[in-house]
Amino acid sequence: MDWIQLLSAVGLGAIVTKVLDVTWLQKAAQEATRSNWLRHQRLRAYSTLTKELISHGCWSGTTKYNEGTAIAADAMLVSNEDGV
Repeated sequence: MDWIQLLSAVGLGAIVTKVLDVTWLQKAAQEATRSNWLRHQRLRAYSTLTKELISHGCWSGTTKYNEGTAIAADAMLVSNEDGV
């Protein structure tokens, strides 16, 4: 087998692999990171809101009204857009 053909096939394979990495794998990794970050933000926001509501802190004296609505607004901002 001719060495030039073998080396060019390996080089072409490396180029195709790098193009796939840049176009598809990087986007998939970014989407996974974004999804993970959003999940953590939802957990934080809903935990804070639930803790305030269960302890009757929101709007009942321990937490000021504006602070309570800010906590609720934070939870609404990170909620699912599709309503699920």
